[in-house]
Amino acid sequence: MTMEDTELRTRLELLAHRTAPPTQDVDDLVATVTVRTRAKRRRQWAVAAAAVLALTYFVVVPGIRATVDRDTDPAAPAAPTGVYTTPTRGYLSGEVDFLEGVRQRPWTTAASGEYVAEPPLATRRVVFATEQYGARWVLVAGADPTVLPPNEGVDAADLDALGSVAIAWFTGPLNAVPEEMRVYGEPAIVDADEPTAVLAPTEPFGSSSESFVAVVAAPGDQIAYSGLRFIDADGEITRDSFEAADTQDGYVATGAGQVDASIDHGLRYRVTRRNTELSVVPITEPAPDFVPPRVNLARLRPAPSPAPGDAAVASAIDGLLSHLGMWAHVWQFTVLWAGDLPTPDDSHARVTVLAGELDGGGVYLAGTLGRTSGGRVIAGSCGSETRPAGASLDELVVVLRCGSDGTPEDAPMHSLVVVAPPRATTAQAFDDRGQQVASYPLVDGVAVVPLPPGLASVVVLDAAGETVDGRIPMAEVDWSE
Repeated sequence: MTMEDTELRTRLELLAHRTAPPTQDVDDLVATVTVRTRAKRRRQWAVAAAAVLALTYFVVVPGIRATVDRDTDPAAPAAPTGVYTTPTRGYLSGEVDFLEGVRQRPWTTAASGEYVAEPPLATRRVVFATEQYGARWVLVAGADPTVLPPNEGVDAADLDALGSVAIAWFTGPLNAVPEEMRVYGEPAIVDADEPTAVLAPTEPFGSSSESFVAVVAAPGDQIAYSGLRFIDADGEITRDSFEAADTQDGYVATGAGQVDASIDHGLRYRVTRRNTELSVVPITEPAPDFVPPRVNLARLRPAPSPAPGDAAVASAIDGLLSHLGMWAHVWQFTVLWAGDLPTPDDSHARVTVLAGELDGGGVYLAGTLGRTSGGRVIAGSCGSETRPAGASLDELVVVLRCGSDGTPEDAPMHSLVVVAPPRATTAQAFDDRGQQVASYPLVDGVAVVPLPPGLASVVVLDAAGETVDGRIPMAEVDWSE
């Protein structure tokens, strides 16, 4: 089987898991998707790596204009589109009393984030309302309170003319009354012509249900979705091609599949309006009472005694699956090394060098840091990166600058961790001028030492003095797009 066939098979299986009803047989789904999409995907994947990075950008707002960045000034009035002024759309659009009750609900939320003032009640209107997947979802929009003076009125139908509007999603249980509806995520200020989307908390692989997503755009807009990202064989992060969504009257309301993560940061929607493309990042919240999936860890070296900081590994895997929109069982995870850092107090700091591999893809590496503070475990990171496929895991060289707060910049005892092949015997540290500042012996290919001043890179040598590899300390994977 060629690399292309392996990657194709892997992606088809992933798509089957992501988009199919949970009760169907995976092999049947793979066979069906293969027949229908193989020819189309060969053409799409040939250009996906070059094109996908230009399609979407990952920021924490409901939607982003593809060609123009928002600034801090009030947006200029846009041509009317009807995103927030079209008559109420959705399955519950005829529930007049219920919608009026939700329209009057306060915009309070316990979630963290920038405060958004409530729009004047007279300007608010219900844009969209539905009841699907065991919950009610309602989108309310009103005048941007930072643009409209508090004592100045405006008819809800004139929201298009304001240039920017305030929006909030509400959710509640099946058959909820208005008093049971709460703000979901964070209210936001958006352009009056900007689509928005909401995504229910994740459902894990194998669940009897899947999460729900709704995208609200303008009538006539074309909506497409992409649910998965990949680490390709060259180590680059790419996105699966966008597929047309079943759009009606400018909105989509459908299932969003299953993801083995506490929150889904992988799903994206693309709205095409005439000659403009808009990328939409759904508003979402973490799954309540999330239980990490069971993961079998292979090890290249003997495991140290269990420690509370081992919990950081599950946090790192959760982050990876969250950003990719994937499931644990399709990954192979290996611990290259795990051990403890010296700390200036009696706290415990456990570092784990973790590698993740997916058939046909590159390698994900993470330095997880779990430390105890005040009787609880804080999960952090000493860095992460992706690398091309090909090299055996036991031949990789990893350089970490570990931080007590989970960042590479602030370190307990300023620790440098080097993990290399067992045959490596020496690690040489260099500054940014190429001058050697320190040299350390490696034991079983590993060194945990105080961080040398001015560290910029590390070169690892074998017993014959030959270079095994040279690396800079890991930064963090850039998941933005």
